[in-house]
Amino acid sequence: MSFECLRSIAVPQDHDVWLDILDAILDACVGIINGLKGDGFTETTKSVIRAYVHFIIGLIAHVANDASSVPDGTISSSAAIIGEFCQMFKSDIATLVERDDFYAFLNKGKRSTNAKTKGFCNWALKEMKKLKPASSLGRNAAATR
Repeated sequence: MSFECLRSIAVPQDHDVWLDILDAILDACVGIINGLKGDGFTETTKSVIRAYVHFIIGLIAHVANDASSVPDGTISSSAAIIGEFCQMFKSDIATLVERDDFYAFLNKGKRSTNAKTKGFCNWALKEMKKLKPASSLGRNAAATR
């Protein structure tokens, strides 16, 4: 499987090298997810990707917690993955993606001057909003996200 090499990644000491590796991995994840998706998410596709969700979310958490120094491309890839996961797994993914640090970096990405970053961040936030039950949409916390 294409994701298998990701399980043994070690974070290098050099921050710039880490950001380059993170960018390449997340960009590859977008490509793999879209390649597996084809015309839609089958149960087979979901089961293959599900095995790597926690690891990929962990990488996105690195982006979210270092958003000020992460390039737009990495933020775009992270947002695209979040959006794809929301569409693929629906409410099953909610507990993993509905995090304050994710909302913060996606909202920061919405203000980017890069159209791709802005678009993916807006889309990911819309997909995350769809995960919320109708009763929670009226709360103030949800309205600020």
